[in-house]
Amino acid sequence: MTGTLVHHLGGDPLAKNEKVKLVAGFLRGMSLTSNFAPLLVFVGHGTQTDNNPNYAAMACGACGGLSGGVNARLAAALFNDLQVRERQPDVARIG
Repeated sequence: MTGTLVHHLGGDPLAKNEKVKLVAGFLRGMSLTSNFAPLLVFVGHGTQTDNNPNYAAMACGACGGLSGGVNARLAAALFNDLQVRERQPDVARIG
């Protein structure tokens, strides 16, 4: 994944402390606050519904019918960001 994480409004790049806070929030949200494996794997799921837009829109409520792959790639990019990695050097980096 290439590019820079930016603020939704204004497009300013996220500061190092903002990235670290996001990663910490991800970990707390998944209850990964201690004694977890050094390798974290983010998996996005998806569904397929043919010829029924009403069902397709509800197939994945959290993603609005879209694949969660984008979210997984964004999380992995954020966790692998070099500025964030400086704070968590013991967690394996997957490129």
